[in-house]
Amino acid sequence: MPSRIFHVAIHDLRRKGDNDFKFVVGKNDLKHGPTLIRVVDELHRLYARRASKSHGKFSTDDVNFPTQGFLRVYIDEGSKDFETLTTSLMTTLVTQARCKAGATGGHVFFVHFEDDAKQFVMIAIVNDRLIAMTCCSCTTWRKTTRGRACACW
Repeated sequence: MPSRIFHVAIHDLRRKGDNDFKFVVGKNDLKHGPTLIRVVDELHRLYARRASKSHGKFSTDDVNFPTQGFLRVYIDEGSKDFETLTTSLMTTLVTQARCKAGATGGHVFFVHFEDDAKQFVMIAIVNDRLIAMTCCSCTTWRKTTRGRACACW
């Protein structure tokens, strides 16, 4: 179970037509009640038990894959502006979804939490597919079990 939840946001990634998406800003800074804690715990647990998860480093191409830079700014500024982080990540997700055949969209769940003295930013598209979990302290990333995460994540 996460020992502390810092920030939570939910936005929507919506398909506008063939290979076109938009995002709708949803709720930022959701209240951290027992239900939210259970959701974060369950997503974290589901990811942790996946035997086929993969690990890697972010792309060095910060222009086309800016996620690492967004996370670095968020961390360097003391993890204060979660809304800017999540909307920046949504912009990148829209760009990447437009390039991926079969991208569907959904509710995108963002949570910054701490577990075992390590801080994480977890991003999941809530349609039973976990997209990515990023460790803020070491900037490593983990893809979905089917390898369908955006290349920038």
